[in-house]
Amino acid sequence: MRMARPIVPYPGLVRIKARIGKTVQQPRITIRDVARRVGVSIGTVSNSLNDRPGVSREVRRRVLAAVAELGYRPNRSAQATRTGRTGTLAFVTPDLRNPYYPQLAQAISQAARRAGYAVLLVDTEDGTSERERIEQIEHYGVDGILWCPATSEDVIAQSNLSAPVVVIDHWLPGRDSVAADYRLSGKLIADHVLAAGYRSIGLLSGPKEISVARLRRDSFVEFIGGRVPMAWEIIHPFDMRLTSAAIGAIRSAEADVIVCCDDLMALGALQAAREAGLSVPGDVAIIGHDDLPFCSVSVPGITTIRQPLEELGQEAISLLIDRMADPARPTRRMTLDVELIQRESARL
Repeated sequence: MRMARPIVPYPGLVRIKARIGKTVQQPRITIRDVARRVGVSIGTVSNSLNDRPGVSREVRRRVLAAVAELGYRPNRSAQATRTGRTGTLAFVTPDLRNPYYPQLAQAISQAARRAGYAVLLVDTEDGTSERERIEQIEHYGVDGILWCPATSEDVIAQSNLSAPVVVIDHWLPGRDSVAADYRLSGKLIADHVLAAGYRSIGLLSGPKEISVARLRRDSFVEFIGGRVPMAWEIIHPFDMRLTSAAIGAIRSAEADVIVCCDDLMALGALQAAREAGLSVPGDVAIIGHDDLPFCSVSVPGITTIRQPLEELGQEAISLLIDRMADPARPTRRMTLDVELIQRESARL
């Protein structure tokens, strides 16, 4: 006779069917089971999973191995009730259409997972809804916020948000921040332009209201030091769809190298040069910034500055965890090295 299929499982138990058709019950794996398997205390398991100090690398490795072997999953609801923390962080980004931010989001998510956190991704739609989205975050009860501001305005300071914050790829006074070394990137590009012997520069600068765009532009201009004349400069959004002013400047062929504030502009410049009948790099060279994935597969490949995205994500998570553990500590500002990636769009 066919047995009726159970509908509601017993609380706290996972139900499986034995081969003989009977229903048996398997206890849910708990943190106590992990501790027993490794031979350590429950507190040591908790500290290992939450990347707290005082646990050796070998013990943490054994704990993580036992967690994977036993299939242990922390009860986030119980943790939140007991500790007041949800185990969730928010990553606030201005524009997920820009390939840079999904790459950064992946690096942050991986670093957060290693530290025992999940990540809530918040897109502020090119900054147009930044204030509204940030105010909504409070309702999700996140433990901390990783924030790429759309402008240099600290809109979080004007909100009621109380969660700790780390700023990524920008500098804001009074905030923990981590960004690439844009003075170094300006120097690397300037050195390349000088070494290659270019005679005139076209500059596609980023929006002036964004601090890193200003820093990228100003550092390059500083290190060029007027040794190569500037044929033209166009202020442009981070977008591959170039404005008519930018297209007109490229078609004028007054510059033999175009330095772009990011890779999206560089890709747009490459297309505009082709449409104008200019060869790259024969008639005009193009240099970008960020080393987005398409730079290595475009024809020609785009010379650009590579940012250390994995390190950026890891350092941002570390800064935020430190801030959550010690809200009163002094703010920190970290800069990470970048490198010039030479491809076919700019000769030496």
